[in-house]
Amino acid sequence: EDFYPSWEFGGKAVSIRSSGVHPALVEHGVFEACVQGISSGFAPLAARYNQMTQVNQGIFASMAQPGNIVVEHNEIEDALGGFFVAHAHPEGSVSMEHNEISTDTENVSAGIVLLFNQAPAKLMENHVRIKEAGSGILVFDARRATLHDNTVEIDNPGAAEAGIDLQHLRQSLLETNTMRGAGTGGPANIALRITSSPGNVYCCNTLDNTRLGARISGGSLATDNFRGTAFSNHNTSLLLPNVNAVLGTQT
Repeated sequence: EDFYPSWEFGGKAVSIRSSGVHPALVEHGVFEACVQGISSGFAPLAARYNQMTQVNQGIFASMAQPGNIVVEHNEIEDALGGFFVAHAHPEGSVSMEHNEISTDTENVSAGIVLLFNQAPAKLMENHVRIKEAGSGILVFDARRATLHDNTVEIDNPGAAEAGIDLQHLRQSLLETNTMRGAGTGGPANIALRITSSPGNVYCCNTLDNTRLGARISGGSLATDNFRGTAFSNHNTSLLLPNVNAVLGTQT
C-alpha cells in the first residue's frame, strides 16, 4: 500500500478477479496489517483456515453468477471489519461457518456483513467479538439466509450498535444464536435489531446483558414465529418504538 499508492491492488494480500468461471481457493494464509486480507470479485471462492491480524477488512467476496462462496475456519483478530459478502445470483450459495472474528474500531463496522444477497446463505457457528463500535453480524437487503448457533460478544456498551442487525431481510431463519453484552448502558447497545424485515422465523435465541434485548421497527411481521427467546438483564427486553413497528401476535 505504501509503495504503490495508486495501484488498484495495493494493500491487498490476495486479490482475485474473474468472470465467474474460474474458482479460487485460499487456504492457510497468514496476513497482517493489510487493507484487505482476501479480495475476490466475481470468482467462486473458498477461503479456509486463514489467519489475519489488524486488517482493515478480512475478506471481501462478491458474485453475480451461479457459483459458491465458502468462508470457513478463518481467524481474524482486531480488524476494522471481518467479512463483507454479496451474492446477487439466486442459483449460487454462501457458507460462512466456524469463523473466529474480533473487531476493534471506533467507527461503525461489523464482524460479518451479508449484503444484497439473493443466494441461499448459511451463517453458522461463528464467534464474533465487538471490542468497540459496530455490530457483530449485519444482514442488509437479503433473503433465504439461515443464522444458526452464532455467538456475538459485545465488550463496550457505550460504543456498540447491535449484536445481530437485520435490515430488509426476508424468508430467513434466526435460530439458537447467542448475543451477550457487558452492561446495560450506552446509546444503542442492542442484542438483536430487526428493521423492516417481514416473513422471517426467530426461534430459541439468547439475548443477555445489553441495554435493549430486541428492537423491532418497521414492517417486520412474524406472526407466531418469534418464539423461545431468552431475555436476561436488559433495561428493556422487547421494544417496538412506534405504531409503524409490526411484529404480529405471538400465541
